[in-house]
Amino acid sequence: MLLKGTYLKTLGVASLFTLGLSIGGQCALAEDSGAVNEKWGKPVFAYGASLSSEQKKETQELLKINNLDEVKSVSVSGQDLVKYLKDGSPDSNLYSSAKVERTDSGNGINVEIVKPENITKVTESMYKNAAITAGVTDASITIASPIKVTGESALTGIYKAYDSEGEKLDNKRMDVANDELETISGISDNNKDINGEQITQTLAEIKKEMAENKPATKEDVQKIVQDELKKANLDQVITQQQTTQLINLADKYRTNDINFDEAKKQLDDLAKESQEKAKELLDQGTKKYEELKDSGFFENIFKAIGDFFKAIADLIGGFFNWVGEQFA
Repeated sequence: MLLKGTYLKTLGVASLFTLGLSIGGQCALAEDSGAVNEKWGKPVFAYGASLSSEQKKETQELLKINNLDEVKSVSVSGQDLVKYLKDGSPDSNLYSSAKVERTDSGNGINVEIVKPENITKVTESMYKNAAITAGVTDASITIASPIKVTGESALTGIYKAYDSEGEKLDNKRMDVANDELETISGISDNNKDINGEQITQTLAEIKKEMAENKPATKEDVQKIVQDELKKANLDQVITQQQTTQLINLADKYRTNDINFDEAKKQLDDLAKESQEKAKELLDQGTKKYEELKDSGFFENIFKAIGDFFKAIADLIGGFFNWVGEQFA
């Protein structure tokens, strides 16, 4: 504030400065404490029902939930896994959890996995891709687990979070999203030449092409899938069976009238994010290889193998020499 015709004395300046720090600190505290979004309400904390009290508390810390009063809590059980993913068992143990916050229109879907090393099967991009397919539009989703898990219960939690808020997602779209997650994670797990980010990027491009070209037949879908695999240089490393799985999956988008028009920007962003992450993974692998090479790791391995077979040859030769001496 500009004060005309007077000067602030040193004490006055110090007082205002102190007051400013106090107000700023209180504002920061209000932000950090998880102020309620008056437009969309509290975030939903969907936690794995198998978590112990200590594990649940650790999960809250990972998701930056300082007080349970800041969120709406819903438990995610094996029965929910069967209900929403049409998979697993009612007796399944679920540990991965999600915090889902609605955001304003146009913000898209943002997914963050806290401690990604604890979610072994599903990547951030896979969650995002599946959420788009299921019909989620604008949300900030944070996922965490205190122990190593595959990560399916977090996706179940996302669906249940929307259900608990009276925003039921379309069952057909959720079913296809579940098939999608199984397909791309399966391809990634079973093909050492393809990582999850590469196949996620390709699937996002397939969705974009389907939104733009509106394929009328399965043959049209097949052409889109094959063209996108070729563009991504995956056509020579993916198996025929895996290609067929992708074609069947993409055709479900067509037969279930899943419209990706409204998600084009999100799909474009997802494709770019996955491409960057795939390149990062490749660069990390190349760097590790070079480090091992420079350290003489491979030379030592080959030398050890050579020495091993030489020792066996010497042993066999010595044995036959001994036999020969016995009969000489």
